[in-house]
Amino acid sequence: SYYFNWPSGPAIVMVIFSLFFLAFLFSPTQGILTEPAIAGRPAKLLTLLKELLRLNRG
Repeated sequence: SYYFNWPSGPAIVMVIFSLFFLAFLFSPTQGILTEPAIAGRPAKLLTLLKELLRLNRG
């Protein structure tokens, strides 16, 4: 925080948030970018939405 002229409190929060966000993205089992089932999700979501529209129309 000294080199960027930031107060220490917000600098600590930004560093901790950055570490959390990286862990959230790259977690081996539940990460957003590394989860093995991520490829099938859009198709499942699209199928679900189509089914809901079909049920709504009667």
